Amino acid sequence: MKNRKVRKMWLLVIAAGLVISFAACTPGRTAERSASGSAAQLEYPVKNVTFIIPYSAGGTADTVGRLLAQHLSQILDINITCVNKAGASGEIGSLELINSRKDGSVIGTMNIPDFIISDIVNPQFEFDLEKDAEFIAAFNNTPFSYFAPAKGDLNTWDKFVAYAKAHPGEVTVGEGGIAHRILAAAVMDKFGIQFTTVNFAGASETVAALLGGHVSAASSGNQRLVEFTSGGCMPIIWEGKTKPEGFPDCALFSDYGMDASFLGVGNTVVAPKGVPENVITVLEAACAQIANSSDFGERMRNLGYDYTSLVGVKDIMETLRKQKATISAICEKYADRILSNG
Repeated sequence: MKNRKVRKMWLLVIAAGLVISFAACTPGRTAERSASGSAAQLEYPVKNVTFIIPYSAGGTADTVGRLLAQHLSQILDINITCVNKAGASGEIGSLELINSRKDGSVIGTMNIPDFIISDIVNPQFEFDLEKDAEFIAAFNNTPFSYFAPAKGDLNTWDKFVAYAKAHPGEVTVGEGGIAHRILAAAVMDKFGIQFTTVNFAGASETVAALLGGHVSAASSGNQRLVEFTSGGCMPIIWEGKTKPEGFPDCALFSDYGMDASFLGVGNTVVAPKGVPENVITVLEAACAQIANSSDFGERMRNLGYDYTSLVGVKDIMETLRKQKATISAICEKYADRILSNG
């Protein structure tokens, strides 16, 4: 207990220093909060915090969300209760999160790029990237790659492209959601090919469909590599800076001048817009400790994630704006194809 109290004391010292630094370096932002009446300094952290996870229990997003909540609880020396609010691809829980009390007693996680895509394609999703949330930190960037049977006729990307060009629409690609269809549209545009996407309920169902021979190939997150390879499949094109371990001949998207990282799955720590500045400062300091934690990074890599971290509202917003612009352009060009279910 003594160590936890000392850690909390140092965290508050760091946070206090950051508040002074922010006040000196970003007067416009502080003044803006004061003008809106949201700059009143609350004693923070409070002892009991609710952490909303807008996805079902047991999934990868839930696992990462609970790990984040666990580390925040330890660093801040507070009780954090995780609450799953699943439904509509994360939209239900996300809306509850951003409409919660603006005092730091309710925070949570929202997956990148799920809420960006929902904001673009679903007019019922009343979310404004600039006005509704404070993105404190982002962890992981695990993109999508393509997989096919190792002993099949499409076991290299060049074979896949050649066959899809010669037989437009005949190749079937399993996918687990709209983000994969956005990637498919970008891929078809880049390589001048046509294939048919087949929608499944999620990643596990997509893996099973390919292993069962129900589709020609599959689009899935890089963290699913072991599941595919253990069933006799292999990556045929990979999004990443290096080739997947054990597959030195696998093509990279970058080999063809394509960057598919804009759809990489990331897990954010989010507070409702309008929380006081000192709440953001304390949460940023705590997330910085998580980012520098070798234990957290190792646990993420063990889950198959390409672990990265980004802490700070300003830097995260800049990244999210770029993602939204890229995704918006693709959705506008291929709306019918993306919004179909296969």
